[in-house]
Amino acid sequence: MVAPVFTNEELEGLRCLPEIGREELFRFFTPTPADVAFESLTAVDILRELNATGAR
Repeated sequence: MVAPVFTNEELEGLRCLPEIGREELFRFFTPTPADVAFESLTAVDILRELNATGAR
């Protein structure tokens, strides 16, 4: 049995939102170069950077 993710009231609220066009989807969900760089970091890279800066 699957539990519902949203209540009926929440679904109605979501249905009231305006439609999103293709250009808006691309603009808001296309990663920036900074996003890509951040996502490519590994845990080892992050720990190495933290150790180099002395962050705790």
